[in-house]
Amino acid sequence: MLGYIRDGVYHKGPPIGETPTPSSLAKAADHDDQRFMHQADLVQPYLPDGKTNPEFLELYYEEAKNFGLIDYQSD
Repeated sequence: MLGYIRDGVYHKGPPIGETPTPSSLAKAADHDDQRFMHQADLVQPYLPDGKTNPEFLELYYEEAKNFGLIDYQSD
């Protein structure tokens, strides 16, 4: 989704009064495609509230051990 940042806040869509160009739409679509293709790389070990992220444990089991999220004796 095409968007912009104004005063530190992200807004979806084109700025008011501006029409997106085909190249800007293609660039936004490319960013969306890359975000989708690499979404597993964006998974963090902890949730915003500080709890362990279960998706991280599922995707990166060995790395979770290195973070100390999984007890070695439980293997």
